[in-house]
Amino acid sequence: PPTVDPRPAALKRSGWYFEPPDEVDRSGALPGHTLRLVRTGEEMDDERWRLIAQAKRSLYISAYAWKNDNVGLALVDAVCRKIRKSKGKLEVKIIVENFGSKELRTGSAKQLRAAGELFASKRPPRGALLLQSCGAPIVFYRPRREDWQNLMQVRHEKLFIIDGHTMLTGGSNIGDHYHMASPRSGKWYDLDLHVKGPLACWYHNQFQKSWRRVVSQDMGIELDGLSR
Repeated sequence: PPTVDPRPAALKRSGWYFEPPDEVDRSGALPGHTLRLVRTGEEMDDERWRLIAQAKRSLYISAYAWKNDNVGLALVDAVCRKIRKSKGKLEVKIIVENFGSKELRTGSAKQLRAAGELFASKRPPRGALLLQSCGAPIVFYRPRREDWQNLMQVRHEKLFIIDGHTMLTGGSNIGDHYHMASPRSGKWYDLDLHVKGPLACWYHNQFQKSWRRVVSQDMGIELDGLSR
């Protein structure tokens, strides 16, 4: 890599945040790549839906927190609709952190109530079971915590990869709370990146390795009705 960054300095603005530029930034990218900043949670969800519609061969998702709320269940529905539309030809694999995504497995109604009680009249569906039933394998990462040193071992990556050529990565998880985040959020917001090019292929292959490693080990997963 160059010893001096050839790109211009970040935009200087008053206040604690700045607005990234809208144009695609190719100045710091390796040949064959395009990079685009995703600046708000709403824009990130739009990107997810758009990429699901474009997927032809594979869809790999890794998340720390996938909430069992309006946005979380809407993404579950979008994935299942795409699988049915592809007549089972789309390869889907999902790895989520057991701690951060627990309510996707248990069907906790806490987030649903906060989002407007969409499912107040009935038992909230469990997103993980919906994914399983429509043919989307999902694994809850829960390594054995045999001592205090490994107590906080978690899987914190966020990846959304389609067909090995396009991906989303960054800080955003999946849920109502993240959908509403933006540079003007009162406390924090996540910045994400849309990447197209060979790097997406590299992450595609790395995800396959992670999948084999996670499902081949005894992770002590609480299945709670989920089939292996």
